[in-house]
Amino acid sequence: MGDITRIDTVQQYCDLFEVEALHPLVSVVNCYEVQPIRHSKKLYNIYAVLLKDTDCGTMNYGRSLYDYEKGSMLFIAPGQVMGSDDDGSLHQPAGCSIPNYCAVLPLHI
Repeated sequence: MGDITRIDTVQQYCDLFEVEALHPLVSVVNCYEVQPIRHSKKLYNIYAVLLKDTDCGTMNYGRSLYDYEKGSMLFIAPGQVMGSDDDGSLHQPAGCSIPNYCAVLPLHI
């Protein structure tokens, strides 16, 4: 099993795709504009919504395998591990993702 990349902030998430973080608490990554990336497993410590516009193939989510097809929407909560082992090849993401740190912050009323 390969290394797991830890994502604790929106900035770290945007850095994976080499895009500018629009705000420290929430951003939008247009995956049509990013360079191809290698597969990896990621530990998300932020919330994220991923809108997949490509077949991702089989990926791990927690301890289970899932087949994410084109048009899938994925909702990730802090503490979740998702991705697939690095096989050395590059793939082109398609769709968009919305990393969000806001829901992790405590609300004081």
